[in-house]
Amino acid sequence: MVNSDNVLQEIARLGFANIKNVYGTDGKMIPPHKLPPQVTASIVKFSERVIKSDGNQTIIERKYQLVDKRSSLELLGKHLKLFSDKVEIETGDITLEELIGTITA
Repeated sequence: MVNSDNVLQEIARLGFANIKNVYGTDGKMIPPHKLPPQVTASIVKFSERVIKSDGNQTIIERKYQLVDKRSSLELLGKHLKLFSDKVEIETGDITLEELIGTITA
């Protein structure tokens, strides 16, 4: 089911994606099929190649590209009204009628 809460949660997941989540406790990159869905949702591009393989050891190079966090965070910021195009004017103790009078006079 798609609703506004689901959309906001997904935008937040993308905005707060962290490259550390693709590494295991051993410091090695985790293959994508072993990553949890909340991590794979933030991956845009993945590549893998065997650099060296012999009878004892295989070295695999993995590259991950995560989503553009900035655009997701901007969407969240707009939703939360963190950014405003409005200009607030301090009028002190003057009433609205007095302010309008000074403009039309």
